[in-house]
Amino acid sequence: MGTIVVCGGGVIGLASAIMLAWDGHQVTVLEADPASVPPTPGEAWRSWPRTGVAQFRQPHGLMPRFRQVCDQELPEMTDRLLAAGCVWRDPL
Repeated sequence: MGTIVVCGGGVIGLASAIMLAWDGHQVTVLEADPASVPPTPGEAWRSWPRTGVAQFRQPHGLMPRFRQVCDQELPEMTDRLLAAGCVWRDPL
């Protein structure tokens, strides 16, 4: 298998890295922000200095296809997103 570098440790980068690793690839994730992840979502919101992510404290939406792939391929990720305070909503 291949050696792959994923640039960015956001939701999509980490999901990609996990699935590639499960397929047998050697994966390295590069993240520009040096600060460690705070222990709780609340602390992350209040005090995590994400200088490399200008949109960090803005609302985010994930497309339905992402949820479908997540539910099928990474069900534990879906559970963790919900536990962190994410809300599934139907725009229709």
